[in-house]
Amino acid sequence: MSLLSPDQAAARQPTPALVGASGDAFGADAAAAPRCRSIGIAGRLLLLTIGFVLLAMGLFYASRLTAYRENWLRDRLMVAHTAMMLFGETGEEQVPPELADKILDTVNAKSIVVTLPDGRRLVAAPDSPPGPVVETDEIGDSSSSSPMLTQAAFRTLFAAPGSLVRAIGRSLSDGATIDITLDQSPLIDAMW
Repeated sequence: MSLLSPDQAAARQPTPALVGASGDAFGADAAAAPRCRSIGIAGRLLLLTIGFVLLAMGLFYASRLTAYRENWLRDRLMVAHTAMMLFGETGEEQVPPELADKILDTVNAKSIVVTLPDGRRLVAAPDSPPGPVVETDEIGDSSSSSPMLTQAAFRTLFAAPGSLVRAIGRSLSDGATIDITLDQSPLIDAMW
């Protein structure tokens, strides 16, 4: 038995916001409503760890890419120097065209110029210029900083196939300066 009048009982009905679709207060629909949850400390720590691992991997990849490019160019310089020194023993400064073609094909270069400490220059170059050089690098130069070398490595990685790079280095054995112009395509393929 209710002490409330019928008008008062109707006024005491639950509010519509708390009534589910089935009509009961706090019904099944209220339980199925999405619950807002945050990631939590374990999830945040996992995301932070993943972020640092990806950063470390990116830095490691960039340093390996830079080192690979520098070593590849240094190897090309030393092969060119060796080939030209074998010819340099003859005493001539201009390499005969047929021999120049063989040396250039062996080294995979477009042109080679070796300046000896006594001032002599040994040149192996085709009759026509090789084309525009995209980049010039001084290998073994202590003034080149690591960020500049890394930028050069990424420029090489995304360079157009067939683009040319000019590498200049000094031989440790006899002090000769080697200037070589190369097609970057084999380097680009090896870096990918």
